[in-house]
Amino acid sequence: MFQKSFQIGEQPVAAQLPQFDTTRLLITPVEAGAYVGWAKQTVYNKLSEDVFPIPLVEFNGRKMVKTSDLLEYVKNLPQVKHVFKKIGRPTKAESVRRALEKKAGAI
Repeated sequence: MFQKSFQIGEQPVAAQLPQFDTTRLLITPVEAGAYVGWAKQTVYNKLSEDVFPIPLVEFNGRKMVKTSDLLEYVKNLPQVKHVFKKIGRPTKAESVRRALEKKAGAI
């Protein structure tokens, strides 16, 4: 699930977060970032620049993320259509199509 893992204590975060735990009401921003797929340093950078997109609450002097806010953030992420650009030389059909499109646009 996680491409990179980082250490919190003795175990990597990916090992600590195999499934989303809905019984916890608050989690740390680093744990929230791990669920979204961000590295620990990325979370720290976003927090220091005040661009962390998930609302934070203060609990016992610590900044925490409500799990409901995290779920809402993930729910509202836009759908992305993956378009892979073909690398290399274009095929003859692509070259002909492009030439015809240029010709039609010039007229």
